Parts: sequence; C-alpha cells; structure tokens
Amino acid sequence: MSTMLSLPKNHLIIEWIRSHMPAAVFGTVHEKKQEDKAKMKHKNKIINLDRNSSRGWSAGRRLFRIIPVMAVMLILSASLFAVDDMPRWGVGLRISGFGVPNFLLDKFAYEHPTLSGYAASFEVRSYGVKGPRSAIGALFSLEYSNMSGKGFWRENEDNRQLDVEGGLSQVNLTATVLIGIFPGFVVHPYIGFGLGVGRAYIWSEGFHTDEDPDLAVKETYVKSLIVPVVHIPIGIMINISNKVEVRIEIGFKNGIYLGGGAVYNF
Repeated sequence: MSTMLSLPKNHLIIEWIRSHMPAAVFGTVHEKKQEDKAKMKHKNKIINLDRNSSRGWSAGRRLFRIIPVMAVMLILSASLFAVDDMPRWGVGLRISGFGVPNFLLDKFAYEHPTLSGYAASFEVRSYGVKGPRSAIGALFSLEYSNMSGKGFWRENEDNRQLDVEGGLSQVNLTATVLIGIFPGFVVHPYIGFGLGVGRAYIWSEGFHTDEDPDLAVKETYVKSLIVPVVHIPIGIMINISNKVEVRIEIGFKNGIYLGGGAVYNF
C-alpha cells in the first residue's frame, strides 16, 4: 500500500511546504516574492516620483502664471514713478506785439490814430498728472502792456478834429485754462480761456483850433481805472523736452497780441 501524504491544515501549511518541497523550489518562490516586493517598491517610487513631478509641474505652471502678473505690476509701478517724476510746475516769459486793430477802433471813433505797442508777461505754468503732456493745464500770468499812437482824433463826424497823442498801459493778473489738442505730440495746437483783473492807465494830449488858426487850444485827458480782463489764447505748443516748453501764440487780452514765450519746467 502506497504511503499517502497527509496535507496539513490551517496555519501549518507553510511548515508542510517547507518539509515536503525541495529547498530550491521554496527558495525560488521566496525569491520571487522578494522580487515582487522590490518591483512594488520600485513602482511606488515611480508613482511618488510622478506625483512629485506633477506637483512640481503644477507649481511651475502657477509660477508661470504669477510671472506675467508680477511683470504687469512692475510696469505699472514704473509708470507711476515715471508720472511722479514728471514736472508739475514751470516758470517762463512771453514777449508779444500788442495793439488794437483799426477795424475795432473804427467802431468807437470816426477818426483815430493807430494804436500799437508791446506786452511782457511773467508766467507760472501748472500741469496735470502727465506733466507737459497733459491735455489740460493752467497758466497764471502777471503782464504789463503798453500801446500808444499819434494822429487825428474825432469821436463823431460833427466833432472838432484833434491832433492828439495818447496811449493805454495795463498791469493785469490772469488765470487761464489751456487745453492741448493731441498733447502727446511734440508739436501740437492749443486753445484757452481765462479771466482776471487789471489796472489801466489812459492818457491823451491834443490840440485844436477854433476861429483863429494861430491860436491852438491844448486838451489833456488822464484816467486810471480797474478793469476786468478776458484772456483767449490760441497757439502752437512745442515740447522740446519735459523741461522746456515753447509757445507761439496769438490771442485777445484787452487787446490783440502776437508773440512767443518759453517755460522752464521743474
């Protein structure tokens, strides 16, 4: 009768395998288990590496998203500092020819001399946030003007003709708003409107004859008064740099003027 091998039960199966199976087979199984464990560890390591790499890639993507935002913030900050560095004030002078056109004097007198002269202004400029490139700015001006003339004067046709010499001088202070058209260009036009107050000094001296042509009668007129001033400038502005502004200007300021000036900004 052949000998039957009795199979172990329950937890003694491993001991039975060790006692009845060749050591080489059991060693091979054991080595295979060890190899499987090593492979599993290697796989887990790869998975961890993949997770770490994916985390690194996510962090990299977040960084690449942050960089443009930081760049924009830096650009905006630089632009704000650049704006703050822009000149906000300036001082300058304007010299102009000054007078009253004959077609205006014709409305007040039947016969009159031509009135012409000059004007000199000390100016203070104020700019917006873009400095001299601002669309709107202010101009504060202290001006002296003088015009005079010599010739015949008759207020009406029926009046006595006078051979006169006279003039008008003014000292005025005005505040004017200047509006630039395409102020981003180096050369651009502008227009403005301002109001102020001034003191006008009017004088005249004339001679007339009555029945006796050899007897001349002298008449003198002098008057000083406070007058309102209306300022309407139109011109071309040249921003040579942020520090230097040049203007060529025609306008009305209790008389017509044409001239130019320069402003140094700080």
